[in-house]
Amino acid sequence: MSDLNETRESYRNTKKNKKQTRAAFEKNKITEEEQVENNSTNIDDSSRAARAERFQQEQRESIEQAAENKSKALAKKLNIAIVTLVIAIIAVFLILFFVG
Repeated sequence: MSDLNETRESYRNTKKNKKQTRAAFEKNKITEEEQVENNSTNIDDSSRAARAERFQQEQRESIEQAAENKSKALAKKLNIAIVTLVIAIIAVFLILFFVG
């Protein structure tokens, strides 16, 4: 869409340039070149911002992945503790049943 706007602007400028002197035409040409350089700088900045955003997203995902791995490990340890306690309770119950 911005390319279309730039094309329209350049066409309008071309119409205006036909009425301008040679010096004014050169001055406008230099100004347009500076605008193109500024646009390329803005594009570089936006690509840097996009790269920074992607990097931050990857960091967030890796942090989330690490948290998920820790949760899984903790769940496994908790399951082992529960099973151990259930076995211990059954063992104590059986000992009391046969001794008493």
